[in-house]
Amino acid sequence: MKRSSHISISNFLHLYVILLISFSITLNYWYFGFVFIYLLYRFRKLINYILIICILGIFLLNFIYQRYIPEEVFGRGIILTKEVKNYSNQYEVLIQFKKYEFNSKEEFSPFEIIEIEGLVVNFKNSTIPNGFDEYQYKMSNGITAKIDVIKIKSVFKFNVFSNLDTSKPLVKLFKDENFYEMDSLSYLLSLSSVHLTFFIFLIRRLFFYLDIKDHEKDLLISILSFIFYLIGFSILVLRMFLKYVLTWLNEQFNLSLTDLDIESFGFIVILIIHPLYIYNKSFQVLYLLIVMFKLKPLKSRFQDVMLAPLILIPYLTLWQGKVNLTLLIFTPLLISLIKPIFIPSVILVTILPILNVIPFIGKLIQSIIIFLEPYQFAIYFFRFEGILLIVYYVGLILTISAKKEMKLNLRLSIFIWILTLSITITWIPKADQVIFLDVGQGDSSVIFKNGKTIVIDSYQYVSKYLSSNYIYQIDYLILSHNDLDHMQEASELIKNFEVDTLILSGYTDYGLAHQNIILIDEGNLIEIDSIELKFLGPIRDYQNTNLNSLVFQIKVNALTFLYTGDIGVKAESDLVNTYHDKLKSDVIKVAHHGSDTSSSLEFLSEVDPKFAVVSVKDKNIYNLPTPEIIKRHQTLSIKVFETRYLGSILFYKQEIINFKP
Repeated sequence: MKRSSHISISNFLHLYVILLISFSITLNYWYFGFVFIYLLYRFRKLINYILIICILGIFLLNFIYQRYIPEEVFGRGIILTKEVKNYSNQYEVLIQFKKYEFNSKEEFSPFEIIEIEGLVVNFKNSTIPNGFDEYQYKMSNGITAKIDVIKIKSVFKFNVFSNLDTSKPLVKLFKDENFYEMDSLSYLLSLSSVHLTFFIFLIRRLFFYLDIKDHEKDLLISILSFIFYLIGFSILVLRMFLKYVLTWLNEQFNLSLTDLDIESFGFIVILIIHPLYIYNKSFQVLYLLIVMFKLKPLKSRFQDVMLAPLILIPYLTLWQGKVNLTLLIFTPLLISLIKPIFIPSVILVTILPILNVIPFIGKLIQSIIIFLEPYQFAIYFFRFEGILLIVYYVGLILTISAKKEMKLNLRLSIFIWILTLSITITWIPKADQVIFLDVGQGDSSVIFKNGKTIVIDSYQYVSKYLSSNYIYQIDYLILSHNDLDHMQEASELIKNFEVDTLILSGYTDYGLAHQNIILIDEGNLIEIDSIELKFLGPIRDYQNTNLNSLVFQIKVNALTFLYTGDIGVKAESDLVNTYHDKLKSDVIKVAHHGSDTSSSLEFLSEVDPKFAVVSVKDKNIYNLPTPEIIKRHQTLSIKVFETRYLGSILFYKQEIINFKP
């Protein structure tokens, strides 16, 4: 009897969750293994070692299997989801218990059996500091890799599921898609725990009026939840399915499981089935909210008000760069307002498409956001990532574990004070440096000089990079010319950042509005002494967008950088004839992505750089840079850095750092 009390599972399932989490952390940070061993020792009298070995063993085996990427796939698979893209459809397919992604112009439906042959390609790791990591994102959604399709054909189609890829609102809801695009509150009009709980509430009310017995309701809801899960494979719906199955089993067999036990069991089952979900941010936030609110020993109004924001702040910082405290405070109120409207509207629109009130709800929320805009107070918090994120939540758990209200309030106050103090780290000025961001087939570069932030061109990812570096003000936004691959993100930057000065070519129409625009042309080749920046061109109107690109030099850390936009040989020749040896620079941004319309031998010889940076996408349709241009640089002993191979290129002090894929 004594031994059985030590291995009782009921009321201790959360300990298995803690051990599973610490074990998964150890797989990424070996030194955390000491914590895992300590926890095993600490819980030794409360856990069943055979059970924990089985849980960890199955998790590890599936984790290794899911992480293993073969060179090619050949065989049958089942289509899970379909997303319509601009030029093709994007599918998720399950092959031998692994999820892959592939693109195809052919039409397939969810749950259609296909035969596929193709090469397996890894997703790309982040090549921008703190940038979007495609590999981590896809892996966190359980997708192992993508398939470069060689052959594909349909084998069998389940007609009953053929309409699951349509835009019917109720179907779209369980695919966790946004119904209305908003900058920061789109999740209010998509699948969430709040909406899902309310949807279940409506179903239970329907069961009540149908006089269905209580013990049958949980079983019926679990069956419906499983059907909903098959529509969009949402983690939220999977969690709901497991919760109601376990609740029904608990009632039927008197298992004496608490709510925390049920949630813990669901967590363990999800990670055993989908081990890569351990990296999924939505999954992490969901269970942090559930477990922390259930584990806290005291019911304190102050604690309840503060706990949810403290759980969300690190993730909001990672997702949005900064935390809008006004919206964070008002979000519970908005949820209360939207909750009784949104789900009934989705059901109504599904039945009667003509009565589509969802756009109206979206516009209502946007109106509220616009109303609150003058009162918005956003803060850049320190980014808690990796082991620091773990330390943060361990500290928060220890804080809320106080059993006396006075001690709890004291701990919370200290924790909030430390969190507030961490904000000061974001105020530290950036050291002088130049980075050429890996943005694919386009140009984006950021310079930090004398406490100023200078952005040169903005194809994509600039906003995310600046936010991750706690930058909210751009002193100079310089756009070489108006091609989208140089200014696609410009409007977003002007809208979301404090842009002091916008510098444009005087011979080009950009279609941008700003209160302080400087136009550079033959009569206005300005110099900005405070940052050692000198404009050299355009020196005349070439009646051509590329040739009218801005050309300028800037000196950073004893290196002179020459930016050339997309100028061609005609503009290069005029620059040589006008400036001669004044063009000499240490680093050149290769014009027009290495096209043979630029980088003439005469121009390169006059510039005489040590290094050249080519911003270009791997396997681009233009086949740039051309071999001739690369050879020309090498002949002149110029070291060439291509972003497609090296990722972002950072010139920091006396170092050149790259961020390889």
